[in-house]
Amino acid sequence: MDKTLVWVRFRGLGMVYYDGSMLLTIASAIGAPIKVDQNTLNMNRGRFARVCVQINLNVPIEGKFNLNGSWYKVEYEGPHVLCVACRCYGHVARACPTIPLSQWVVDNQGTQSKQGAGVTPNPNHNTEKVSPPATEFHEVATHG
Repeated sequence: MDKTLVWVRFRGLGMVYYDGSMLLTIASAIGAPIKVDQNTLNMNRGRFARVCVQINLNVPIEGKFNLNGSWYKVEYEGPHVLCVACRCYGHVARACPTIPLSQWVVDNQGTQSKQGAGVTPNPNHNTEKVSPPATEFHEVATHG
């Protein structure tokens, strides 16, 4: 799976931007715009605009966008998994494909992890380098 649909929120936009075509244009900075939430179009929610976009799981997600010289934060809805190592959606840092296999380690309890994934290793643990597991892993993404 290379792509998924997510709902994003744009907080702080002026009501002048609460137009369907305008919001779809803004959302195109995040991914492929799919649709604008009906409550947003009806201006039932003034706190944020909500748009569904299709994002590529293999590229870093956008965390902000610039609109007429002002920066706005992008909020991603739902239970999702975001890698802090590569900023891609759909996996966590300990399973990040961008971390070299040479950094995979197994501690003395047999727990598998990757060094450099945002965790400071305990110097008291005995570690040995191993090859990645022989089992296959499949990306799982939750659609919100």
